[in-house]
Amino acid sequence: MVKKLLALFLVVLISIENFAAVVGDNDGAAFVTKAEFEALKDNFSSQIDNYETSIDRKVDGAIASYLAGI
Repeated sequence: MVKKLLALFLVVLISIENFAAVVGDNDGAAFVTKAEFEALKDNFSSQIDNYETSIDRKVDGAIASYLAGI
């Protein structure tokens, strides 16, 4: 009976420690400042512009190849 109580106590103790680790995580990285957000937004806009330019060039190249074949 004592062994069962000791085992139960250890299980409870281990689970409390695990919950404490989850609650103790730092969520500070999840928040960004306005300046960081603006920088991320500008970077994203730049990447979209580059992507659209790349697609335009591929389409123009495909059309030119098609017209050259005719």
